[in-house]
Amino acid sequence: TIVLPNRHSSCYNTQTNGLRVVQAGTTLTIESGITVNGYYGFIGYSSTVGGTTDIDVVLRGTISSNGSGGIALQGQRWTNDNATLQATGGYIDVIGVTITNTNVLTLTGSGLFRFNDSSVIGGVVRSTSGSTIEYVNTASQLDGVAFEGVNVNVARNGQGNAVVTVRNGLVISGTVRLGVSGTNECENGRLDFVGTQTLGGTGTIVLPNRHSSCYNTQTNGLRVVQAGTTLTIESGITVNGYYGFIGYSSNVGGTTDFDVVLRGKVSSNASGGIVLQGQRWTNDNATLQATSGYIDVVGVTITNTNVLTLTGTGLLRFWGSGLIGGTVASVDGSTLTFIDTGNLLGGVAFSGVNLNVGRNSNPNAVISVHNGLILSGTVQMGVSGTGECENGRLDFVGSQTLSGIATISLPTRHSSCTSTQNNGLRIVQPGTTLTIGSRISVVGASGFVGYSTASGINNTTEVYIVNYGSLGSTFSFPTQVQARLITNYGEIVQAGRELNVVGDLLNAGVVRPARNGNLDISGRYTQTITGTLAIEVAGTTAGTQYSRLAVTGSADLDGTLAIERSATYTPPTGTYQFLTTQNRTNTFPVVTGRAIGDTHSFSVVYNRTSVQLSAVSGPAATDVIND
Repeated sequence: TIVLPNRHSSCYNTQTNGLRVVQAGTTLTIESGITVNGYYGFIGYSSTVGGTTDIDVVLRGTISSNGSGGIALQGQRWTNDNATLQATGGYIDVIGVTITNTNVLTLTGSGLFRFNDSSVIGGVVRSTSGSTIEYVNTASQLDGVAFEGVNVNVARNGQGNAVVTVRNGLVISGTVRLGVSGTNECENGRLDFVGTQTLGGTGTIVLPNRHSSCYNTQTNGLRVVQAGTTLTIESGITVNGYYGFIGYSSNVGGTTDFDVVLRGKVSSNASGGIVLQGQRWTNDNATLQATSGYIDVVGVTITNTNVLTLTGTGLLRFWGSGLIGGTVASVDGSTLTFIDTGNLLGGVAFSGVNLNVGRNSNPNAVISVHNGLILSGTVQMGVSGTGECENGRLDFVGSQTLSGIATISLPTRHSSCTSTQNNGLRIVQPGTTLTIGSRISVVGASGFVGYSTASGINNTTEVYIVNYGSLGSTFSFPTQVQARLITNYGEIVQAGRELNVVGDLLNAGVVRPARNGNLDISGRYTQTITGTLAIEVAGTTAGTQYSRLAVTGSADLDGTLAIERSATYTPPTGTYQFLTTQNRTNTFPVVTGRAIGDTHSFSVVYNRTSVQLSAVSGPAATDVIND
């Protein structure tokens, strides 16, 4: 045992006792039976004594620090051959050293193990007591290293920022803390991955909570340094914390031309957030968990090869980002919010996930949809609220189907918003068809389906809608359904003030104008034998007490007229003109709801440019055709 002394406070230099290698290019081997133990001293080189750092040390023995002092290891090249570093108390500082790890480097004790601009190449660094290595300064490296039972801190309070460059893969076990948490503590910590490699093992990378005095919150994280390379984050890895990034950060700089394969979990806490950036990401059964705070995906295209799981009630936000293929699922009803105009969904299925397309006080949001979309839950288009004019839109590129089980909600717009037709479902390419599935409901106060005449939207009118679901309006603003041809097998419901259909409407399902508004068709209306026109009657005033369907073109009738009289209303003798048209042809073969009690009934009166109900005496009224 070589014992290094405890120094009195009156002794100025603490690193003058030790083992010094004098000549450049020489090697000192410390064998396995040797222990260097004590409080203050050095091995290899000390700046207090002077000499050369161009030396080699082969360490097979044990170095142990006691009490409050420490031992410094210095010299350019060290080789570990099954050595032990023990910090029972105090610290062991490794300064400016590259350790080639030919065996297992064992750490033990609860003291400090500090690497200052030092590197470990290869092998295993192991602890059975949960020892912690702290990296200080910006020139440390890890090259093909596996940590077992060792915690890592990248940065230390009062010691400045820390960067560890990682090559040829890293295996962690335990906790890796990047940066410093605490009041007025702004030291940043970062792992820089150079070259294609894998972050594996079973461990948690913790991003710190930052004090309000810290200006940049996105300087702690995992950075991919080289263009064209790939970082794979394996399934046993969790990146957890408050503020930080994975891939790229504008606060740090670098390239976005890289790939990240994510199999693990990214989890944000409290009021902070984690930013995922870089051009290309691949999800392979990963989880994004926003327990609180936020996870922002910025400028990323995620190729979804498996299930991407979302969980938590925090914010999950996509900024100009895309998802291609696969399933995005949540078991607790998480909400995914899209912001800005460069978002993309390509053949994605959502399961248990709600969507917000647009967010208050953020830019307008547009999602380009390719190869179909399956929804589950609620989709909010744009922002509802006083003075909130942020728009949300789904742009369907190419013929495709919108399916699943979902309600797409169009917002109520404040009077200060100049246009009410910027929110909706837009068909982008001429000659293409959007098919809306049977369990999709599009409802709201102001918006459009098909194309929009609002300024700033480049539209084509040569588009087609096939509806198996429900299209409708609510509240006081108009909703537009606009296409060259709208084929309805589901229902078109006007429950608010106004629903405008622009284009020809072929009704093989149900069209239901409400009694308290107007359903206007700027085009032709054709009803097939399977179609139904449902008319509400609750008074004598059109547009407020009974339904009105106004058709600017011709109306070719067939199928069913369903008269739905309010149970509390008994019509007096008189007429109710519910359909106006340029030219009516044919009649409704089936009329339901004629009876008005036991003594009166409705007769249908067919005129050339209108159809009306006439309340007449007698239980079985005769229809009138005035051709």
